[in-house]
Parts: sequence; structure tokens; C-alpha cells
Amino acid sequence: MAAKRGEEPINMHLQFLKQRILDKYRETEPDEEALDRERPPFCNFCGKSSSEVAGMVQGPQIHMCNECVAAAYDILFPPAAPKD
Repeated sequence: MAAKRGEEPINMHLQFLKQRILDKYRETEPDEEALDRERPPFCNFCGKSSSEVAGMVQGPQIHMCNECVAAAYDILFPPAAPKD
């Protein structure tokens, strides 16, 4: 479909505005990596922050507090039942 006379400058102006809006959005879009560096780590199991627990184990994109490590240890290696 051919553009009507006078529509081309309007379409060019709309494209220009669209690009300006997208550029502005990219400028204000939060940088996730920067936000992660600013936030204290939190446990991915219980949600406590590193300031609420005694220690934190860190893996690739995951953290586990000392309390959840202890709970996991007890699940994996339950205490032996006393023998009578």
C-alpha cells in the first residue's frame, strides 16, 4: 500500500520519537548486575539476608545460610537412633 502524500514525514517523525523513547528507557533501565552487587546476599532457601545469619555459602547464582546448611546436613545424615 503506497503512503499518501504527507504521511512520510509523519512516519519518519514517529520513528524518531519511538527511537528516542527506547533510548531513554534503556538509560533508566536498572542494571541487574549492579543491583545484585549493592544488595546483600540472601539465602535462596529461607530468604534470610547475610546480616541475619552467622554465615553464608555461595555457589553459582545461589546462596545458602548456615542454618539451612545444618538443616540439610540433618536431612542427608540423620542422627543414628540409639541402640537399646
